[in-house]
Amino acid sequence: MLIVDTPVGKLRLEAAAGKLVSCAFLRGDRNDVQEGKPDRTANRTIGQTVGQSGGLSGSPADVALLKRAAKQIDDYFSGSSTTFNLPLGVPANQTPFREKVWAAMRKIPYGVTTTYGELAKTLSTAPRAVGGACRSNPLILITPCHRVVATGGIGGFSGEWKTGLNVEIKKKLLDIEAG
Repeated sequence: MLIVDTPVGKLRLEAAAGKLVSCAFLRGDRNDVQEGKPDRTANRTIGQTVGQSGGLSGSPADVALLKRAAKQIDDYFSGSSTTFNLPLGVPANQTPFREKVWAAMRKIPYGVTTTYGELAKTLSTAPRAVGGACRSNPLILITPCHRVVATGGIGGFSGEWKTGLNVEIKKKLLDIEAG
């Protein structure tokens, strides 16, 4: 496990068997997002780690992957990279449908948004089903569910609809990508 500070809050990264299996914002640590637009050049503390003994935890391969993921996240927030190139794992309790939606979201280019309805149409499904898959996305940022918006507005993010800290994070991520 590795905790990464970003301009919009702390991310908890987890890896298993050489694959990134979780990238999630930590609850209760989102003060940055309330202070206005994130500063892309703000000092980020990449490498702050938490584990059983206070250090980075996992197998040597997983530790190397977590460090690589943290570097790519730092590059994303600094504006020097717009893509992620990491081996991704899927939690055992996920469905093939959700995996299909997540794969489609990873094809949405940096700085581009699509609606739940547009994405649903490409997958021959319903917008609510796409929203459900977005809500259960275990790899926030890496699988860019923030690029999927509602027809009439921002939509939701991480289980919140239209308002709340999670939606504020979504807005900030879209602002970062808009330049």
